[in-house]
Amino acid sequence: IAIFDRDGKELGSFGEYGLEPGQFIYPTDIAFGPDGIVFVSEYGGNDRIQVFDSQGVFLREFGTRGEGRNQLSRPQGLSWDAANLELYIADAVNHRIVVTDAYGEVQRILGTPGYAAGELSYPYDVSILGDGTLVVIEFGNNRMQRLDAFTGDCLGVWGGTGVQEGRLRYPWSIDSSGGVIAVLDSGNNRVLIGDAP
Repeated sequence: IAIFDRDGKELGSFGEYGLEPGQFIYPTDIAFGPDGIVFVSEYGGNDRIQVFDSQGVFLREFGTRGEGRNQLSRPQGLSWDAANLELYIADAVNHRIVVTDAYGEVQRILGTPGYAAGELSYPYDVSILGDGTLVVIEFGNNRMQRLDAFTGDCLGVWGGTGVQEGRLRYPWSIDSSGGVIAVLDSGNNRVLIGDAP
């Protein structure tokens, strides 16, 4: 994990290749939690979340590869909800969003595999909007969904496969800030920016 200042100067890094605590195969995302802790998701033999302090010192890990309640399969994206002290994990190959506390205790699981509203196909990233709802980007369904953060009910669907304005091809990542959403539309080689719903 490389750390940069606002001007792009590298300040340091932590981690190395491997399967042991503090090591990585394919790290996919980071999220900042309480007291400066850092959550890092990874797959490629580990399929886990590792937790580090603000200096990059390993604290703990949770999750193992699989389909069970406390397991993950390619955890691809993370978002920390500071208001509710919860971590949202886009558990891509299990087609769901896993919600845990800061110690990895599962609070609830949102979504089931599928193509209908409220169902998920390879969710690659998740972001929390200002009103506490979620936006989820789906690599498999080529769309963005807005979900109730507690029930998983669908509150809206946008996108669909295509190259036209507002369409998506293999969306990879999503982020939101100040009422604006940015979507990394990897198959169309672009970033889409719009108002949050």
